[in-house]
Amino acid sequence: MIIEQGESPTSEHPDAHFFVFDGIRSEYEQLSNAALAEGRIFDPVRPMLENPTTRGYHIDGEANRITDPVAQELAELFNSSYDLMLLMMVRFFAHGEETEDEYRLLARGTLRIMASVLRPLGEALAKTPAGTQYPGKTAGPNFGLAGGVYLLAHKHSAWIFFLERLYDLAMRLTRLSDQTSVPEEVQEAAAALESVAEHLTPFIPENFAQPIRAAADHRSSKTTIRPEVDGPYIVRNLRKLTNSKGETLSVRPLVALCRCGGSNIKPYCDGTHARNGFSSAKSPDRKPDKLDRYESDGFVVRDNRGTCCHFGNCTNALPQVFHEEGDVFVTPEGASPDEIIDIVKACPSGALGYVRDGVVYEGDDREAEIYVAENASYYVRGGIELEGEIFNHGASREHYALCRCGQSKNKPFCDGTHWWVKFRDEEN
Repeated sequence: MIIEQGESPTSEHPDAHFFVFDGIRSEYEQLSNAALAEGRIFDPVRPMLENPTTRGYHIDGEANRITDPVAQELAELFNSSYDLMLLMMVRFFAHGEETEDEYRLLARGTLRIMASVLRPLGEALAKTPAGTQYPGKTAGPNFGLAGGVYLLAHKHSAWIFFLERLYDLAMRLTRLSDQTSVPEEVQEAAAALESVAEHLTPFIPENFAQPIRAAADHRSSKTTIRPEVDGPYIVRNLRKLTNSKGETLSVRPLVALCRCGGSNIKPYCDGTHARNGFSSAKSPDRKPDKLDRYESDGFVVRDNRGTCCHFGNCTNALPQVFHEEGDVFVTPEGASPDEIIDIVKACPSGALGYVRDGVVYEGDDREAEIYVAENASYYVRGGIELEGEIFNHGASREHYALCRCGQSKNKPFCDGTHWWVKFRDEEN
């Protein structure tokens, strides 16, 4: 159909379907020929089922029914999200009673579901086993519709329905990711659905919006951060998100924060990491993990240069103790222990620590929060658990700095590279 209709098949329209698909075909042909010449096997696709289907969905001709319970639930959630996106799109094109702001939200909501819900769920399905009778095969999305795609004619009813479905899908995806070992992309999709729901909420009658929202708040209270492989930070139950402008930013029970540096809605993820080649891997030439101790009269200053984000507060505020140059970084006899302790507590990366009277400083008892630093990293405070990551020796678990420029050699932790690459985020 695309070839017959044309759809701008020229280099003047590089984003057109035909041009993108033809580029993929050309690249595949080149890589296949190179592999053949080198005697290698080139098989760049995942082993997904052909014509996968789930409960209640039927495809003309031969179909393969997904039987693995997790894959089946995930596929139905994918289909429900796809169905909801189409219903929202129909409402947008119907040009009913919405204001311009409401039309804009519908348009953005459908695009967000495409990029940040369907894409990660499709990737998750492509990694999830289809069932025991399909050895070596994964499920894959089937784009089945839960019902007919029709116009929800009454505006208030339509928007209440959208909000209920968004929160319901987000909670089901969150519950699925909590109870099973599904791919990490599922949490990204859940966060995106909650984001769309939050933006729609102010346009819903309060007597409906409040109970819908209340249902979404019945999650566990623990705040956690999970860095997704080659993807965003999935943050659960964060109650305080601020930026360098003194603004309090919107939070939800599940939110995806950008860490590739390319999102257009920073600090939130918009799915750009899937297009800009972001890798979450640590660099082998990162600063070594080495804990140093500097003692004076029984007071010990601890430092790990491999953890430092190079904020510079220590060397600027107390240069007689913390030195930018020279063989020794810390000379604790240069100031009183109380003065040094103030600097240690202000260290955003948690690279600095101290031992006083035999007691190791473990951090302060404070509210869990994430601070979006100006053109720099995320400053995490209040003992938020960082799932699946190993900290350097001596590094604080109570406060630490996470990379958001996408270029750190010590991901997910910040190493100050944002300064060298001139990372910018004018909004925060």
